[in-house]
Amino acid sequence: MADRTALISSNMHPDTNIVGTDGPLLRHRGTIIGILLLAVIAVQLPKYIVILYFSQGGVLLCALRALLCCQVLMAGFPFLLARIAPTLAAFDRQWLPSVWSQWRWFPVLVILLFIVYGLHDWLLSFRKDWLLIVVERQAVTNVAPVSVILLGGISILFGPIAEELFWRAFLLPQLGKLTRWPIALSIHSLLFSLAHIPNGWSVLVACFFYGTIFGIWRIRFRSLLPLVLAHMILNMFAYGPHLVAQYNAAVQSYPKCQEIDRLTREPVATAVPALIALMADHDEVVSLYALEVLRTNYRSEAEPYLAEALASSDNYTVDRALTAIAFGRYLGLKPQVRALAWSSEDVVIQISAVMTLRMIGDEEGLRDIVQKHPEERVRRTTGMMVGEFQGLQEK
Repeated sequence: MADRTALISSNMHPDTNIVGTDGPLLRHRGTIIGILLLAVIAVQLPKYIVILYFSQGGVLLCALRALLCCQVLMAGFPFLLARIAPTLAAFDRQWLPSVWSQWRWFPVLVILLFIVYGLHDWLLSFRKDWLLIVVERQAVTNVAPVSVILLGGISILFGPIAEELFWRAFLLPQLGKLTRWPIALSIHSLLFSLAHIPNGWSVLVACFFYGTIFGIWRIRFRSLLPLVLAHMILNMFAYGPHLVAQYNAAVQSYPKCQEIDRLTREPVATAVPALIALMADHDEVVSLYALEVLRTNYRSEAEPYLAEALASSDNYTVDRALTAIAFGRYLGLKPQVRALAWSSEDVVIQISAVMTLRMIGDEEGLRDIVQKHPEERVRRTTGMMVGEFQGLQEK
């Protein structure tokens, strides 16, 4: 009981409604609630502003900016509040266990966290988070390897320190001044969960249980270092494989993406053919980045060069050119795309041409292919697309 009663100050008791018998903080309840609301809003709101208005550069760079902003605020804001209002916002920062025998419970803490992580994976087996789908479908473009290293350092090393300082060292004890500990623990876990809404619904559920497990340790043992270490182990296991994959992709793709950026400073006659060649790169990150730069910077100049690419003997180059025509909606190249759908010796290219005709809205060409194309597979695929086309028009 001694560890629990000493959690924040001598006049605080985990089994009473506010504080000891005289309740010296009772008249300041409204101020404490205001401090907590200010703290939560101040550390979370800038993250959403970054996500909404500073998301250029892909998912990884947006996550890096938002994480850095949020974690710095979480690490520093409690100290600022404690300095401004030392009586009401002071918080205990005991890092080491008061008794070394507490470390015997550390493996139990880690095991419980990994059980919850298993729950998170089980929930994903029913319905994958929309955020994970977006991340899987969006290539990371023009990301330097050092950015991935920085994201790993924030996620695995600095993040756990910041989150334990804010949620367990500061916010949980402040709630304990207002209500009984089971209620304070539940509110703290709910707020901790809601702070992870951008990560998806399964993470939100898991974070409620993570917060509960971390909070129980904080109430029972006070010490923060075991919480930080367990949090680091969990994040390393959760984010490590993804970060390694991102780093390897960045090492491979970044030099070519930098080359694409340099091409934008070259004359059109040099830049556009080079971009079309890079669109045929077998590194998907490089290919999609070249496609995006071509579509964004050279929309009006690219058509004659794409026509040349359609005549290439390399099927991959032809396929990439068809993709560029589809996304750029180059209607002037409709005859060449139709010709490919009929004359290419590769059925895959024929179907890619059909898909391009579908994207640029060539209903007449699609109907002609359905009725007269000699390849049954192409006719069947085109027939499905014509049906979808008509359904969208009716809507």
